[in-house]
Amino acid sequence: MQRQTRPETGYTRTWPRTANASRFSQGPKRPAKMTKLHDCLERMGVEQAVAMIDKYYKDHPEKWDRALGVQMLEALTVAAGPCGGKNPFKRGSK
Repeated sequence: MQRQTRPETGYTRTWPRTANASRFSQGPKRPAKMTKLHDCLERMGVEQAVAMIDKYYKDHPEKWDRALGVQMLEALTVAAGPCGGKNPFKRGSK
């Protein structure tokens, strides 16, 4: 059992220590598709990412009405790029 006492109130809280207590401090787990994209983007340089987004934006003016974040994700996950097919929101992505 763990005890925690608040000095200002004198209130003591007690709870059992469980094996899963540490997993809450690690934060939520990412789905596998998100992890693959994250790992790929982490290896990509800023200059390359900006160049890919810029090229995609210039090549697809018909998509300018879409949200910028959606376009950026599509640009960074084009099939011919280093993170090709890793868009977690598209069907058929790896």
